[in-house]
Amino acid sequence: MHSVGNIDGDAEDGQRGTLLVGVCNGLMRWWKLTLVMLGIVAMVGLATRSPESQSTNSVALTRWTAHGCGLEGGPITLPTRLKLPPERCELLLETAVELPPELWGRPLLLTTPAPWAHVRPVVDGRVLEVDSLAAVLGLRPSSSHAFRLPPRAGPFTVGLSVTNTWVPAGWLRVAPRLGAMDDVDTGHRVALLVNELGPPLGFATLLTLAVLYAGIFLRNRAHVAEGYFAGQTASASLYCLFQWGPLGALMGDVDVAVMCMGLCTAIPFAVAFTHAQFNLHVSARPWLVLLGADALVAGLSAGRYELYFAVLPATVLTIALGIFYVGGTLVQQTRKRAPHAGTFLIGWSFVGVTAWPDFIAYLGGPDLTGGARIGHLGLMAFCIVQSSALSSAY
Repeated sequence: MHSVGNIDGDAEDGQRGTLLVGVCNGLMRWWKLTLVMLGIVAMVGLATRSPESQSTNSVALTRWTAHGCGLEGGPITLPTRLKLPPERCELLLETAVELPPELWGRPLLLTTPAPWAHVRPVVDGRVLEVDSLAAVLGLRPSSSHAFRLPPRAGPFTVGLSVTNTWVPAGWLRVAPRLGAMDDVDTGHRVALLVNELGPPLGFATLLTLAVLYAGIFLRNRAHVAEGYFAGQTASASLYCLFQWGPLGALMGDVDVAVMCMGLCTAIPFAVAFTHAQFNLHVSARPWLVLLGADALVAGLSAGRYELYFAVLPATVLTIALGIFYVGGTLVQQTRKRAPHAGTFLIGWSFVGVTAWPDFIAYLGGPDLTGGARIGHLGLMAFCIVQSSALSSAY
């Protein structure tokens, strides 16, 4: 009995060693991309959350008065979450500002990562129209807001006119800041860079890979895994399109439901890809049943303001289950020294690290990245890693 215990212990140690070797091999192959991803996440977190990222010549605007949307003259202190009525309405936030002398006579910039809605600046009761592409095309802004204000001296009133079209329009989780035009906060610069450049780049990358691997599958139907990978990347690209903004212009009020269905559809494709890649004869039927339930929730929630908190949690739950299942399967395959298993595991870790700050923000939790959405960066890195592993067979 004692010797059997040693054999079992040696076998378990051997599996752990094999897993460690597989992961290390993946890291060695993708160490540059891994360092880049970790650096981006760290930079976004530090730049948007640390006090040092904020300009010394800027003023944090934390105390406001709310008008409209059922909030008539009520004082609020930011950050906060306002529960607005489930209908389209205009919310006006106003506050009195006493500029420090060093900002007198200088062009001003009002910056705020929130809310995720159409916002127009208001100065001394006068609404300033925003001449932006998002406003012209009716896109829901994905980036933090920045408004140029004329030079002022002494006290004046500044406000934000917010169009309420969905639940996050009332989430004011970061206090706006007013500073000099030539002295923009580092946190705002980073959030702007990530949100403006990341989604279109991620969408282009995922769509290109989807078309490429769909062509490989259609040319030779034996490449089943490549076909599943094409479906996975095409479905996940809707998240980048949502973050970018065009999905809202194309789909209107149902854009959230369509984005959620894209992410939920990517999970069965990912599971099927994993099964096909490693010749695992496991039924994917439970994942199709889960997808059907997600489709029902998304269909009922489409365009309905009050059901935002039905479709988002369902989507997050599906993605979390998919990450844990595929990740666990890849751990097992890495222990068995299956080709590319360690590389795929590294790719999925990119998704896991970058997805949860976005999920927490969309579910109404704290905005850990100061308005910067980084999930599309993880999707892009994941697809590049997985595509490179697949292409090594050709």
